[in-house]
Amino acid sequence: MGYVFISYSTKNKDEAISVKNLFEKHGINTWMAPNDIPVGRKYAEVIGSAIKNCACLALLLSNSSLNSIWVAKEVERAINYRKTLIPLQLEDVVLNEEFELYISTDQILPVRRIDESLAEIQHLIATVKSYISAQSSPEAEAPPEDSFPQPESTDPTDTETVHIGDMLFGKYKILDKLTAGSTGDIFRAFHEYNRMFYTLKIIDKRSELYERSTQNLSSELTFLNRLSHPGILDLVDIIDAKEQLVIVTRGVNGRTLSQVIGSDGVQNEARVLDWALQLCDIIQYLHSQSPAIFHNELHPGNILLTSDGNIKLLDSGTAQKAGGILYENRLASAFFTAPELSKTGKADERTDIYAIGATLYALLTGNDLSRPPYVIYPLRQKNPDLTDAFKRVVEKCMEQTPCNRYQSVDALIRDLEAVSNHKGSAAAPTLLDKFKSLFGKKNNPT
Repeated sequence: MGYVFISYSTKNKDEAISVKNLFEKHGINTWMAPNDIPVGRKYAEVIGSAIKNCACLALLLSNSSLNSIWVAKEVERAINYRKTLIPLQLEDVVLNEEFELYISTDQILPVRRIDESLAEIQHLIATVKSYISAQSSPEAEAPPEDSFPQPESTDPTDTETVHIGDMLFGKYKILDKLTAGSTGDIFRAFHEYNRMFYTLKIIDKRSELYERSTQNLSSELTFLNRLSHPGILDLVDIIDAKEQLVIVTRGVNGRTLSQVIGSDGVQNEARVLDWALQLCDIIQYLHSQSPAIFHNELHPGNILLTSDGNIKLLDSGTAQKAGGILYENRLASAFFTAPELSKTGKADERTDIYAIGATLYALLTGNDLSRPPYVIYPLRQKNPDLTDAFKRVVEKCMEQTPCNRYQSVDALIRDLEAVSNHKGSAAAPTLLDKFKSLFGKKNNPT
């Protein structure tokens, strides 16, 4: 007989016991720590199998549970085992980034008090019973642990362009197009089974670009598979369809910096400083690899700002090891490409530094030169409040001659930190600034 696993913060133990008693009163078996941990066994020894064998997981949502590492691990295990989450809202909460990946707001059931006469409580009981009944059915067969549910069709885009709202491979619903990468277009998608966001890079095998860029694609997959950094999206799956190659990475909710510029225009200096330091941390990590990795495709359309203000890279189609040559480069605009990279295809730390500077220029002026009109304005013309110190940093990054730029990302970070420390707390982004950066002037989140 199936059962429901109850995940909760210890601060909500009384509420968890009430939910457990409610379920059992209606003939629903439950599993809840520490009550159901066998004598002589430890939590860590049994939690995996307890979640693996449950019919569904009831998540008691509270501010305490959202900040509990143990609850987060239980939810992650449930997602890995493709278990349905039933979020029960005990109090007003704001989902953090991690839980936003797992939970859609329309899934949440408000459970302010356990009163069986309430419609939401009756709905909860019926919902849990339906999942347990489905698991107990002899026809119900769990999917293999090492794969997602198999799609009806593995090649849905053979003859047509991908559109917003399309369902790809029977599970990925396309939400929006984020950017055009060097080897394919990048979309944000929602997985209908595990309720998580993903980023899909769709590469058309029929294109001439695909034939000429197989070396870049191989480098990109190696890049994603071997690296681990909060600013680099984790590789989840590679779908090799008849006419497309689809690279699936873990997704996040947010906007590209190109979308931010298009919506909000000129950005606050303190905010840009914060983003610059985050971006430099990612690039410094790449340059520290052995051999060093140069990204070669930094521009606002390829950098994602998450809903909680973090910076992540979207595409790595032209990532290149030290000593290599970039054979195929279709950047969003020559403006973001170091002059020597365009001429020789050879990269070093300074080529990425140039692109960082060009990206900062676009943010500080509201002038994204990946789109027309392609007019370069002086920094102060578009941003008269820009400090001298930050202006000098951006201009040094964008020097045409490599030897006149920063010679390492470490040196760039030191100057950025000096600018940040000089500005002090008075330059911190205001609450309005943060709101505008996330949702845009029209209050229309993407």
